[in-house]
Amino acid sequence: MTIQLLKEKLGDCRFSERSLCENKTSYHCINEKYFHIYDADDKQPVKIVQDGDYQLTINNPLRTTVCVVKTDRCLIQDEDQKKCDCVLFNDSNTYFVEIKNSSSGTRKDKRNKAIQQLGATIEYFETNGIIPNADKSSAIICFKNFSRIPNAANDTKFNDFARKYKIALEERHTIEFK
Repeated sequence: MTIQLLKEKLGDCRFSERSLCENKTSYHCINEKYFHIYDADDKQPVKIVQDGDYQLTINNPLRTTVCVVKTDRCLIQDEDQKKCDCVLFNDSNTYFVEIKNSSSGTRKDKRNKAIQQLGATIEYFETNGIIPNADKSSAIICFKNFSRIPNAANDTKFNDFARKYKIALEERHTIEFK
């Protein structure tokens, strides 16, 4: 995947006139050793931050160029279209990411919604002629307060997702690009 291909197939930010983003584009490339992704509940797309509040940590020890595609509230205009928060990729790996804030009591419902959003985004990319390399792609559900307890029902959902989309589904709060 390249930024140029994505722009040709998907376009760019649909909300630049009302966006509070520093860069008025859906695509942000960064080669820092580590950075974080923050999704505030403010009707704005995810933000790349170095410190402060965040939900997802990106480790990039080789300082490769990692591209962050802000899909929700930015690239995909249709409000009724389910979509994940962002897609991160470099020359080797692709990650579809949905960030959820929840207490343990609402985690099941938010996890189910995240699975739908991730699947819909993968389908959106495929429909637009962008087929991620499945053996080097993952779908990530990220909860701010990460504490995944093994659960047979979740494992079945994760396995069903992997069979349907040919992409592994994981729950975690750190991504490492190697």
